[in-house]
Amino acid sequence: MEIVTINEQEEWEEIRAGDPRLHFFSFSWNWLQFQAERLPGKQVTLGLRKGSKIIDIFAGIRQNDQLFAGAQGSPGGCADPHHLPLFLEALGQPRCYLTSAEKVSLLGDTIHYMMIDLKLIDTVETYLRTRVADEIRRQCLYAKRFTIVPVMNQLNDFYECYQEFAARNHLQYPLSKEYFQKLKSYLREELIIKSFYLDGFLVGASLIIITPGHLHSNFLIARAEAEQMGISAYLCVDVVQDALAMGKRWVNCGPAAPWDGIYEFRKRCGAEPFPCYTSIINGNFWESTAFRVKKDFKRLIKWKSALPPKALK
Repeated sequence: MEIVTINEQEEWEEIRAGDPRLHFFSFSWNWLQFQAERLPGKQVTLGLRKGSKIIDIFAGIRQNDQLFAGAQGSPGGCADPHHLPLFLEALGQPRCYLTSAEKVSLLGDTIHYMMIDLKLIDTVETYLRTRVADEIRRQCLYAKRFTIVPVMNQLNDFYECYQEFAARNHLQYPLSKEYFQKLKSYLREELIIKSFYLDGFLVGASLIIITPGHLHSNFLIARAEAEQMGISAYLCVDVVQDALAMGKRWVNCGPAAPWDGIYEFRKRCGAEPFPCYTSIINGNFWESTAFRVKKDFKRLIKWKSALPPKALK
């Protein structure tokens, strides 16, 4: 077997399209270019050739002396974890930082990507009847009583919703408008931006990334004043409707933790948790352990800060 560099986007995407394990957006050529500029770093796109066929690819970002497989905490690396040492050897890297389902954290719990499987679902009605909790079904049906008008590709509308969301949730490091402008310019046709209006008022917005087998709902944002109208449930069902129309098997609702209210909401929307664990691959034992302990300690602090004061007594 031989490691080769893949420099052409068309060749890369053709290989990726044939393997569902590579359908996550962190394997997108355009996403990697976006992250390479943002980190900043260098895009790494390699293939593992056996005979005349590429049997696996490696997606990553090289930043200074560190290698990240799947920037921004997204699953990435390669399709088969057994091939990872071959890629690292070819890159001359002793280790890489990776979010992967193949590595378990020290305390056994990290990120869960919440996935809706549409394999046996042919219509939105079937999805609502068989997959979602009664509460979500009622909220969605209530929202459908109103005339909600979707508007496409209005980044200003989306960012207005995002700013309110960031302020409401006290985000320490909110994303800038420039971030979303660059994301739109890189992903182009791989990106869906929707605004939702009711009687001329903006009530919500969504930002979705398209990959060969998935729709990835990076942001589904309902305005605070629209929550009681069931807009949050409506936005989730809207993504499922788009996925069915586009013939996608999966809807990725995004990462969540079991102690998080978002986790429970997404489960009620029919999503199942797919665990991913942040690790140092090929690092020495003490380095990897220290890295995991640090991550889990930060997670514990975040969990405690989310509890009401009485729960900590």
